[in-house]
Amino acid sequence: MSPVARRVQEQPVRNKSFDASNDFAAIPKGVAASHKITMKTLIVMTSMTLLAIARGDNLDSRKSESRALLHRKDYNGALAQAKAIQKERPDDIESYQMMGTAQIALGDYVGAETSIQWMLDLRIGKADTPGWLLVAHFREVTGDVEGALDAVNLASSRIAVGVGHEHLGPKLLAYAGYLHLLAGRVSIAEQAVQGATDEMSIETLARIRMAQGRRDDAMQLLRGLVAMNPHPRNLYKLAEMTGDYAGFEKAARRSRNEPDHANVELILYLAGPGKRPVEALAMGWRESNERQDVFTLDALAMALQANGQIEQAHTLFNKVAAVGTRDPRIVSHLSQNLTLPISQPGPKMP
Repeated sequence: MSPVARRVQEQPVRNKSFDASNDFAAIPKGVAASHKITMKTLIVMTSMTLLAIARGDNLDSRKSESRALLHRKDYNGALAQAKAIQKERPDDIESYQMMGTAQIALGDYVGAETSIQWMLDLRIGKADTPGWLLVAHFREVTGDVEGALDAVNLASSRIAVGVGHEHLGPKLLAYAGYLHLLAGRVSIAEQAVQGATDEMSIETLARIRMAQGRRDDAMQLLRGLVAMNPHPRNLYKLAEMTGDYAGFEKAARRSRNEPDHANVELILYLAGPGKRPVEALAMGWRESNERQDVFTLDALAMALQANGQIEQAHTLFNKVAAVGTRDPRIVSHLSQNLTLPISQPGPKMP
């Protein structure tokens, strides 16, 4: 029997120490260890791939298009293209990787886990550096920070043995620093990002400075981040510290219909310091029709809360909490709002 046809148990998507105790984050039935790829399944998958090749299918150009859509953050388009490739070439590893990336961004965590598990199974429980980075991202968003760090280390080890993707080295180091900060290991996180000049490292170092009580240093770092890249998401981080949201709001409104927008931050601003809860809620519903990731649902829940729709807000907050994310902003929202009684009246409508 071909190695691909064996049941793979070396590396499930979720870390072995992770215990999902809720339906939303639980592993789908049959995926707990990995898929069972039978010889019959393998023959069918290979036959479909050979048929696509015989038709002259331009796989490389279609993959390039899907990667470009992911880069532009057009996740629905990228997912549709990747699914089309996977349907015709079911043994194509990169299509599963692209599907998983898009599914995480859209909030389809069950679908993402299935796609990523197939990616691992077709590599006999292994992955390349981008693959392990995807595994790390999935584990992080579902609350398994230590498992995410394990995957980052595996990704780094692939670079160390000279199999390519060296350009991802700084990103992996920055990501490791961020994960150590989430785990509360401030000094290790600081060592990982100290002196780095990429955006994630600068933002993580700013968070570290805040944790150390060095607010002025944190603000200086965020100003440098905005100077490097005045994206509205970066402007929002600075505005949260300065209280001046004018520049952020202008930039966020200008980019709201672009794929790489800051609509989640705009919703949070309108529901909070912007004091326009009705607009925040309308925008939150529109965004949630496009994607159901934890960040969008958290922003919608905050908008519902601001409009006095406490019970609906609690339902969404609980759904977000069930995913397991330890994102600091979301954790803060959950700790503030899930303790409120459902009967508590919300603010009056303007």
